[in-house]
Amino acid sequence: HVLRHPNLWLKMPKRIFKALGLKFHPVLKIKKEILSLLRNKSRKNNNYHNPKRVLVYVIYSNGKKLQEYKLIFLEALARLSHKIVIVVNGSLVLEDQKILEGFGEVILRPNEGYDTAAFRQGILELEKTVLSQYDELLLVNDTNVGPFMDLEITFREMAERKLDFWGISYGEPQEDFTGYNKYKTIPVHLQSYFLVIEKSMFTYPGFI
Repeated sequence: HVLRHPNLWLKMPKRIFKALGLKFHPVLKIKKEILSLLRNKSRKNNNYHNPKRVLVYVIYSNGKKLQEYKLIFLEALARLSHKIVIVVNGSLVLEDQKILEGFGEVILRPNEGYDTAAFRQGILELEKTVLSQYDELLLVNDTNVGPFMDLEITFREMAERKLDFWGISYGEPQEDFTGYNKYKTIPVHLQSYFLVIEKSMFTYPGFI
């Protein structure tokens, strides 16, 4: 029967998937394979084992003396980074501004748009000049206390996974309190306070 009707061969995968209770989407499967090939090709440009890192560190300050833990964490990050841009949401006392300038470029901005807008401003400043010269982009804010272990160990372990980006922790799913998500829920996601983005991602035209 199948030999007399060869078009049945084309329907067979779909029928098998249906019998197993699975969905068969040949177009999506082909698209996935193509995107996987492109992704793997772009990852070949990543330097996972001896990366040159640039850090955008976001601080909130209301004009009072900076808390010491923010500087302690920045010092730990500085040991991993080749260039640092510090974006301050708010205002600084002159003494703290001079301390931060010892780490890198300091950008003062109004406290608008939270850390995401501050990260964006830092990235745009780098993109104008030197971003493409680096292998990894670190986006970190000052809500971290620590570190309580050598961050270099974490970076080495994550390098073995050869990812496009990674973070320290996941945020749990919850109802969308912003009102912007059309699905009315916020899914499990990497939290924005500590993200590491590889060159394959931040040089992608759609990133900025």
